[in-house]
Amino acid sequence: LYQKVLDKKRRNKDGITPVLPLLKKIASIQNIDDLNKNGKELTLLGVDLPLDFGVDTDRKNTQKHSFVLTGPSIILPDTTYYGEDNKAGQKLLSVYQNRASKILAKTELSKADQKAYLQDTISYDALIAQNVKSQLEWADYVDNNLPEDVIVYDPKAIEGFKNYFKEENFSKYIHWAYVRALRRATAYLSEELYTLGNSYHRALVGTTHDSPLKKRAFRLASSTFSEPVGVYYGRTYFGEEAKKDVVNLVKAIIQAYKGRREKNTFLAPSTKKKAILKLDAIEIKMGYPDKIDEFYKKLKFTDKDSLFIARQKINR
Repeated sequence: LYQKVLDKKRRNKDGITPVLPLLKKIASIQNIDDLNKNGKELTLLGVDLPLDFGVDTDRKNTQKHSFVLTGPSIILPDTTYYGEDNKAGQKLLSVYQNRASKILAKTELSKADQKAYLQDTISYDALIAQNVKSQLEWADYVDNNLPEDVIVYDPKAIEGFKNYFKEENFSKYIHWAYVRALRRATAYLSEELYTLGNSYHRALVGTTHDSPLKKRAFRLASSTFSEPVGVYYGRTYFGEEAKKDVVNLVKAIIQAYKGRREKNTFLAPSTKKKAILKLDAIEIKMGYPDKIDEFYKKLKFTDKDSLFIARQKINR
């Protein structure tokens, strides 16, 4: 994966070609029934759906996970940026439109379609912004009701769902999903497309240059294979002997705490017993895992795969 990022020659030669099949797939979705039939495949391909979802730790019981729902993400940093008098929002949106138009020009769409897709993307994004939480609302944890089965992190988006997703504006949704998928893909295409796609991020954070190629390659490889990289680093620069020493030290500290609890004179016997049970339940994780999770063996791609296709295979 690291080498595929460094291989500028191949990525530049491939240009936009690797992402074209995905874009055609998105553009072929004609209605909500089509979307339902292809929902699983589109999700595995990383295409944005009208609602975002995933699995997260349950806030009421951290021992289990829950299925969570939120609204789609928006282009600008916050819903407040969409005000008519917000000059910062207008400036950022202008940067986004300018770069997105240049990226769309690389596709097989006609000039008229390119214009329509971009206009619909901006229009649909503004519609979403009216129906999802602002950063201030996200910070208001007190008003976040937590259902038992499905955790709705953004009730506002669920309540406003029918306002931004319906048959009348379905084509806008498809064009929005198309443009977002294209812009996201630029991170794995040619250097020209990478620079165009990353320009909006640079405008957001106030930087003028992209990260060096080797740093980008390392970030992608290390974030994708974080545990194998971490284990390699730990074994190489920390070592098994040092790990054993620290683990033994932690075990000694736990035993010392147990001794103190047993000799404690002001706690009730039942309380001391529970305290000792908690100490016995501590799972020592020090330095790096003893073995790499089997999950990483499933992340496979071939030498022939483009960087974009390799990333798609990993995400599936």
